Amino acid sequence: LLPNRQRKYDYIIATRRAPRWVYFNQPGAYGRGGRRRMVDRPWLRSYDPGVPHHIDIPEVGLPAFLEASARRWPRRASLIWRGGRMTYQRLNRLSSQLAAGLLELGIEVGDPIAVLMPNLPAFVLSFYGILKAGGAVAALNPLYTLPELVRQVRLVGARALLTTSGLEARARAVQAETQIPTLWVSREAAYLPVDRRGTIRVGAGGGGTPGVHSQELEAVIESHP
Repeated sequence: LLPNRQRKYDYIIATRRAPRWVYFNQPGAYGRGGRRRMVDRPWLRSYDPGVPHHIDIPEVGLPAFLEASARRWPRRASLIWRGGRMTYQRLNRLSSQLAAGLLELGIEVGDPIAVLMPNLPAFVLSFYGILKAGGAVAALNPLYTLPELVRQVRLVGARALLTTSGLEARARAVQAETQIPTLWVSREAAYLPVDRRGTIRVGAGGGGTPGVHSQELEAVIESHP
């Protein structure tokens, strides 16, 4: 945040959560560059030796951090799930391919894309893919009831819905209620080691909704090398 916005944000947080610490708006509370002095942040005294009191966060989008990690640590694991391992390089490449698929759909900057997934590799991949395409991630809680999911999808005006095989039946129900034009379903087993891909249960699919586009998420990725 820029210094002026940071001051406003800090003031709101201070007055709502810690009224006795309304020191953020006091003269001199900010030093050069808008940083607060250590005396105004008593918790810093509890930091372990070597832990910096401040880090400079560049004004770039989140995908830039992933791309930087892919260049610096291409073979290191970015995601580990049930014995499966995805490197930074692969996550960066697959999310770029997914972004290409979204752009082919006609997704424009700021368009909401709904993601109905639990904590799986496909969620992270979808998150970065949507951001790279310029879209906005509208994460749906898998524990929501059907009416709650339908309400959220309608509220954000989602252009597409991304889900996993384990939640496909519920996603199709949402699609039928909202007539969301595109549904992409990720195969959860695709991110397991080859010798374990037959051990995971795949959710029931069911028929599609007439007039909408339904496709396998991994097929979309593979079609945009």
